[in-house]
Amino acid sequence: MNEEKTYADKINDHLKNDGIVTVTTYTHQWEYSKKHVGFFKIGADKNLYVRSGKRWDCLTYGKGENLLVGIKFYTRG
Repeated sequence: MNEEKTYADKINDHLKNDGIVTVTTYTHQWEYSKKHVGFFKIGADKNLYVRSGKRWDCLTYGKGENLLVGIKFYTRG
């Protein structure tokens, strides 16, 4: 089976490999590192979600086709 990775899988894999991911809105920025592996998932509605306390915040709309935030990948160096 040649199953394509989801955006959540790509983010979680990057974090596992000591990468850093930032999620940015107009007024805030959150930085995620290796300790946050598993905080990103694809919901039943095909949208990308991030764990925020006890709830899950939606980061996309339109079945994951449109971002509501900015997401950047960084490496330590």
